Amino acid sequence: MKKVNLIKTVLIFLVALGFVGCSSDDDNTSIDYTIAMIDTLWSREDIVTSDGTEYDAILRLNFETNSTGYLNTIASGNSTAIDLEYAFSYTMSSSEMGVITFEDTSLGSQSFNVSSSQLTLNEKVYTKE
Repeated sequence: MKKVNLIKTVLIFLVALGFVGCSSDDDNTSIDYTIAMIDTLWSREDIVTSDGTEYDAILRLNFETNSTGYLNTIASGNSTAIDLEYAFSYTMSSSEMGVITFEDTSLGSQSFNVSSSQLTLNEKVYTKE
């Protein structure tokens, strides 16, 4: 009988010890994924059309601090040069996904994906410089 009581006491102690050893893994600390994007520059070459004329263009996405940046488009053709800049803010929902919201409402908000050396925005691939 003493042996049974001793076994019960040891089991109760082990169960209690098991609960004490558990802690919550939910720290509720948010991770700022935008840090990885700060001071990165992404570019691609393309043909853009303006007023019915096609231009060879270089498009650059520049991610700055404070979750802001700009899209710079430098285009040339037919003895004409175009230099446009569109400011944006951005958020990152993970280390690989984010949303750019342009100040120019005609461009709106667009989702993007990031890998080590490529950024895909609106199905267009930009390469990290």
